[in-house]
Amino acid sequence: MQIAYRGPIVDTHMHVWKIDPPRYTLEQTLLDVPLPTVDAPIEDVLTDNAAAGVTHTVLVQPSTSGWNNRYIVESAVAHPSLFAAHGLIDPDSRTNAADLRAWMAAGMAGFRLNMVRDRDPAWISASRNHALWETAQELGAVINVQMHPPQAWRLLEIAARYPGVKVIVDHLGKPDITEPPPYQQFSNILALSDLPNTYVKVSALSLASRTKEYPYRDVFPWVKMLYDAFGAARLLWGTGYPGPRRTLPLDKELAIITEHLPFLLEDDTRWILGRTAMTIWPFTTGLAAGAG
Repeated sequence: MQIAYRGPIVDTHMHVWKIDPPRYTLEQTLLDVPLPTVDAPIEDVLTDNAAAGVTHTVLVQPSTSGWNNRYIVESAVAHPSLFAAHGLIDPDSRTNAADLRAWMAAGMAGFRLNMVRDRDPAWISASRNHALWETAQELGAVINVQMHPPQAWRLLEIAARYPGVKVIVDHLGKPDITEPPPYQQFSNILALSDLPNTYVKVSALSLASRTKEYPYRDVFPWVKMLYDAFGAARLLWGTGYPGPRRTLPLDKELAIITEHLPFLLEDDTRWILGRTAMTIWPFTTGLAAGAG
């Protein structure tokens, strides 16, 4: 069911994969995330998007697909007006800067770093990875990061060093919504707003929620803190998985932004659902950042 909304709608967080070794392989890069046993194909995204009116999608390599980004890159290259691809780059690889250059040449738009892998992910700002960040800045690669609030100071350090790299924090910064005021841990996420090259995804509210009751109103105060700190023009909407693997139907995911967040103005909704994303990823389409 399509929503009554004009303008681009960009799902900035969609995991797809195909199990077809050796071309499309599986690798457990996060030990707490089990390997899938069935595909989550790009065809499911096309079907979902057509039904809900989503115009563009950022495909994010799942941790279980490892460093072989072939499936999401091929999917994006096959539909450049619809998709952009964010792969995984191994932060421990001595060749990761060259790997990024090769994947960008193949059609990738950016990559994800899973800081959640380590208690203290010092590698993200280590001097040995400066070449990776320098290459990202040179090529215009967008970096999205999955992390916990206490880790945000590491990201602040490196994002400040490379102001030409657009850096996107996944899933609200994964807050602990039981944290009491003055929100000492979550303030680390809010501090990133001081850097104009940082953005946050309004996604995975169901994961942060304690009630697990749609539309996850217990998470709304944390969304409001991000809105006040970053502004709507630096917030992005995203979901997670396609087709039968969705936590919520796509129309209900959209309704969180269009209907349920009481502090959003109509123009804010347009930025979060699409305008912000259209300033970040160069989808080859007639829709412009200010469309609608």
